[in-house]
Amino acid sequence: IGYGHTDDVHEGELLSQAAADSLLQSDFERLESQVLKVLLRQPTQGQFDAMVCLSYNIGFYAFKKSTLLKLFNEGDMIGAAEEFLKWVKVSGKDCAGLARRREAERKLFLS
Repeated sequence: IGYGHTDDVHEGELLSQAAADSLLQSDFERLESQVLKVLLRQPTQGQFDAMVCLSYNIGFYAFKKSTLLKLFNEGDMIGAAEEFLKWVKVSGKDCAGLARRREAERKLFLS
């Protein structure tokens, strides 16, 4: 619902623009805190923003278990950046929209 909020959502539920914005803000604040807890090194702002954005889309649990996080924590920034490009499938098929999003996150990560 809103911008992709999934907790405690009921079929047919509608939100005002203000409520959707508020949910997005609280979801990102929660994710920012969770992502910070699993980083073993200090990210740049671009790296942090890209990882939070990815986490919002794939879920924190998937991010926490990802090779991207492992490589970042090991200091392999190029390897970590390339991992963004692997998260482009929907139901096992490549999705052009996700590919564009992942490329944008990769570029942000490397900025």
